[in-house]
Amino acid sequence: MSEDSKYTISYINETPGLVIRIDHAKEADEAITAILPVFKRFQEAVDKGKQNRIKQKTNATPPPVNEAPLCSVHGTKKVWRTGTSKKTGEPFAFWACPTKNADGSFCRSK
Repeated sequence: MSEDSKYTISYINETPGLVIRIDHAKEADEAITAILPVFKRFQEAVDKGKQNRIKQKTNATPPPVNEAPLCSVHGTKKVWRTGTSKKTGEPFAFWACPTKNADGSFCRSK
């Protein structure tokens, strides 16, 4: 394999990616054989970290209601929301304002 072969392992939006740059097509098998075990270990570490974050969010215990923060826009006590994102499939847990805006949209106070 050429000394000029280059490997790039990336992590974008919790998705590992691998790019192999080679000079000649005949080097492809050799390059893949060399880097694949490293990439698999990287991917396993990413998956384990993601599973741990999901577990932490899923096991999040709601704070006591008497400690609910007030909405900076409406002045009402926020409510504890939990669930799973329809977009990403990730669990969520956060304080949200239960009061809708005058136009009917949800309050986005943080």
